[in-house]
Amino acid sequence: MRRFPSVAFYLLVIAALTRPLTVLLRNLRILKRLEDERPPEFGQEPSISVLIPARDESETLPRCLHSLRLQTYPHYSVTVLDDGSSDSTAEVVQQVADRDGRFHLVSGQLLPEGWVGKPWACQQLADQATGDILLFIDADTWFTPDVLARVAGVMQREQPGLLSAMPHQETGTIGERIVLPGLYMLFLCGLPLWRLEDRNYPDVAAANGQFICMRRSVYDQIGGHRAVSDRIVEDLALARITKVAGHTVVARTAIDSIHCRMYRSSREVMDGFSKNAFATFEERPEQALLGVVVMSVTHIVPPLHLAMNFVTRQPARSSLLPAIATGLGLTLRWLVSRRTGFRERDTAFAHVNALAYVIIVFRSMWWRYSGSGYSWKGRTYQRSGAQS
Repeated sequence: MRRFPSVAFYLLVIAALTRPLTVLLRNLRILKRLEDERPPEFGQEPSISVLIPARDESETLPRCLHSLRLQTYPHYSVTVLDDGSSDSTAEVVQQVADRDGRFHLVSGQLLPEGWVGKPWACQQLADQATGDILLFIDADTWFTPDVLARVAGVMQREQPGLLSAMPHQETGTIGERIVLPGLYMLFLCGLPLWRLEDRNYPDVAAANGQFICMRRSVYDQIGGHRAVSDRIVEDLALARITKVAGHTVVARTAIDSIHCRMYRSSREVMDGFSKNAFATFEERPEQALLGVVVMSVTHIVPPLHLAMNFVTRQPARSSLLPAIATGLGLTLRWLVSRRTGFRERDTAFAHVNALAYVIIVFRSMWWRYSGSGYSWKGRTYQRSGAQS
């Protein structure tokens, strides 16, 4: 009888892990690659405005802008907004603009009350744009020469409200290697992508703010970034509003054609994810705590139990169920890493990633309720507008 609670517990854990595995396997079957998309039909190419908000990005912009200069697509322009940078961001952009008339520099206006920095920068960029398609990208991304042509092809053929891509996330430090794969694990294991493109499921929406593409008409219809002006996680909010308005959201992997280096240190990883974590739950404590409990039960308890059994030399049969649960967690991480370009050997960090997730969520909640606010790039926000 003493083993029954343990058996029942692990049967529930294994059942809980089977669902994301099922979702993941189906997602991997239907998820398309940007690299497989055809360019648009000749003579029907829409114009693209590439829009880059930049705040203290002098080190990352040169590679981004160079890759954009090499694009084979004929109808595009690039506008970079210098959002009050304290480094040489503006000078870097102006040097390129002086040599290439497709590139333009805009100086950002002061942040209005009630706005978060990135939505404000993106709205100013959109106000300057003239393209049929608006492509918002981060300054720390870079591209192969065919990316814009393939994006234009998707937008022309499928006419989505919003297209978002999943770049290859470059990692260097141990913190990046542990935490960043969790970004795609949450997306691919938790979101049924077959409903993402279905207008009948307006509550199923997601986007990656590193690369968001929208038709100008749709962007204006939903209110642009003004509709998400106070959101910390503006990409997710933008996708939700797009779906509610009756448009589709489509996703593509772009592991071989788009690259991104989000963070440069383990500290930046913790700060960046802490800024977004609680806001992702719409600042609802019960939802955040439920996420922590589920993550702990499914990805932290089993390997700890397995390790304790090994140290205390328990019979092998007592380790069978925790071993199965631990193996399922490792399988999820390995499958995601294999598809999204992360080091497969870093699968060993899967359960450390879960522990980091719990720490990040609690840290994000502390920022919200302690009065310190969410901090990023010299700005502090007391709360996200997710509850307003």
